[in-house]
Amino acid sequence: MLSIFFISTIFIVSWIDFAAINNLKNYTPPIPSQLLDRKGRVISTYFKDKRIVVKINDLPVYLPQAFLAMEDNEFYSHYGINISSIIRALMVNFLSGDIRQGGSTITQQLTKIILTDRSRTYVRKIKEAFISLYLELTFSKDEILNLYLNELYLGHGNYGIEAASHFYFNKSAKEISIGEAAILATLPSAPNYYSPVRNPHGSQQKTLTALLNMVDLNMITLSQATAEYEKLLDYYSTLQLSPTESAFGSREDLAPYFTEYMRQILENELGKENLYSKGYKIYTCLDIDHQNIAQKVLWEQLKELNNQTRAQPFKNYLKFSDEYGDSIKLIRSAFDLPDFKIKKKYLVLKSQLYLYNELLENLEILNMATGLNENIQQLMDDSRKNNPYLLDTIPVQGALIEMDNATGEVTSMVGGLPFNATNQINRAVQMKRQPGSTFKPILYAAAIDQQKITAASLFVDTPNIFLDIDGDFWIPENYSGGFRGFITVREALTYSTNMVSIAIAREVGIKNLIPQMAKELNVKENDIPTNLTVALGSYEVSPLQMTKTFALFPRGGYSIEPTFIKKILDHENKMVKDYSSKSKEPEQIISRATAAIMTDLLKNVVNEGTGKVVRKVGYNGFAAGKTGTTNNFKDAWFVGFNERYTSAVWIGYDQPTKTLGSGQAGGAIAAPVWAKFQFYTQPYRQKEEPYVLEGDEVKITICKSTGKLPTPDCRETITELFISGTEPVSTEETINNNSGSTINNEKSTPEKKHLYEDLY
Repeated sequence: MLSIFFISTIFIVSWIDFAAINNLKNYTPPIPSQLLDRKGRVISTYFKDKRIVVKINDLPVYLPQAFLAMEDNEFYSHYGINISSIIRALMVNFLSGDIRQGGSTITQQLTKIILTDRSRTYVRKIKEAFISLYLELTFSKDEILNLYLNELYLGHGNYGIEAASHFYFNKSAKEISIGEAAILATLPSAPNYYSPVRNPHGSQQKTLTALLNMVDLNMITLSQATAEYEKLLDYYSTLQLSPTESAFGSREDLAPYFTEYMRQILENELGKENLYSKGYKIYTCLDIDHQNIAQKVLWEQLKELNNQTRAQPFKNYLKFSDEYGDSIKLIRSAFDLPDFKIKKKYLVLKSQLYLYNELLENLEILNMATGLNENIQQLMDDSRKNNPYLLDTIPVQGALIEMDNATGEVTSMVGGLPFNATNQINRAVQMKRQPGSTFKPILYAAAIDQQKITAASLFVDTPNIFLDIDGDFWIPENYSGGFRGFITVREALTYSTNMVSIAIAREVGIKNLIPQMAKELNVKENDIPTNLTVALGSYEVSPLQMTKTFALFPRGGYSIEPTFIKKILDHENKMVKDYSSKSKEPEQIISRATAAIMTDLLKNVVNEGTGKVVRKVGYNGFAAGKTGTTNNFKDAWFVGFNERYTSAVWIGYDQPTKTLGSGQAGGAIAAPVWAKFQFYTQPYRQKEEPYVLEGDEVKITICKSTGKLPTPDCRETITELFISGTEPVSTEETINNNSGSTINNEKSTPEKKHLYEDLY
């Protein structure tokens, strides 16, 4: 009676789960969400446990047979539980004094996976049996087997045969061979132990058992089993997956920095659990074609820069050897010193560099594929750690980001060197650095828009000494090292003269310019410090921020908000969120005339000034932009645009105190990346189109030396753009000599000025 009461109680308790069984007809397992580009191509997926649902009718017949051969060869003849298996398991457990075997059918395994807890108790086993019986009454055998094959765990974060097939064989379950089906069938009992990646030897032995079981059950012939096993020997010998690899790590990700950036946004938008399980289709603004090129051109440049950095000790050794080698020999002979064969030392170091850059990674992969010899791996690890000439492995980093001028859609985003476990800072959006001279267009636009200067205004480019608030000297210099005397604003921006930028800030008053610059940057006025160093780019910004600000010029002065997502659909293609309706109404930040003038000035920078490397690289389409380099070559920038896109390139170290090295300026290392990016993404834009006036600006002829209407004595005339009403109406010569000095050559004695607001 007690036993009947006990069993009845378990049955009643189990009834709670029977309602869940009825819902299995509409059961939808967790589905990864897809991140798609603007053309609907898959960038990456978001999931916790990788699972791809497949229908049993679409599978080769031998695939489910392999699982039946290993897990439940009487599946089609029992009613959810196998009495003989249960009795055998009970005997083993009784004799061992512990639960060693479960005697589970495939139906019971499915029950355990979906409907019951995983505890190994007799109560759970009895409950599981009742639910399995009810499951058999509710579903057909094929439906149960279909659910099972899509739900079981097969190692390395893969759930279901489709995800596992992609992971282990890089193909769909619909395409795998008999031998590959046998490998998968060995995994349910102990996926970690029998993984062909973690335990190739154990996997081979177990797979042979699976093939022989299939022969015994007349599912395949002995000759088929023999041929399939021989094929698998090739599979095991060429397997290159790391034992620590997982479904998450091996997922396709065409834009990892963008994927991670979007993950943080989407977890807030959709909910963390929903993002990983609801199968959303997230259409983003990224363009995979542009992204691939952005990664290629930036990574190539960074690799070259890092190779140069690592090779520097070798170059120093060789130079030392060439210049002082003979003297060292004499000194060594005179004082009986040990031989110092410096050229041989150089060759050793050069070979170490080649090993580090070109061979080490491939050797590690080869070692892993052929036997995982721990001693060899340790030797390679030591070669990294113990090489005194490779200890300074802090790499040069960079960022590239692109935005569509018309829509604000972010079409490319690269946040640094290839994304990995130790390199995940997205420098395109997360890092703020001083922009150097790329800030000057922001200053110039503010002054022109307030009609305080024109593109033809004359200033004196001459040396000055300033005092900071602590009484220290600040002596700004031009990158070229010299000074140009009297020059126009156009020339000052073209050749990036620092003293004219400071003179403009002093002439107009930095306090008067900050409100307009804050609008251009979309920041608070209090964020920008009121000192003259701002004129040279001391205010820190991100590449995304600079891209958005420079987009004001091709957009006719209208603001734009960067957008990353177009729309989100659910797994049935129903609209979840439409982001097109959330776009912010653009605001006129600078006048259309100012935008047109700045566009023309920045075009001049590319065609004649510090950015002319863009033309040398070979990009001949319309281009306007500005180079930037910070003190001691710590940061190199180029921000520019064409008719369709605006993009920014930054190169530097994560540590803001570390220098790239002499000569590594924005024009030398950042502008070429920008130019190559334009060249490959927009090959159709290889002819510069005529400049078109954008606003109420006027174009008139002036005398180059005065910035005014030409007199009969004017030696050279040029055409210049002006906001209507600011154009010169006389031939009178007016020069903005803010320094108070009439000396205009680089041998002038500089005059001391104060840097901070209380003295200007």
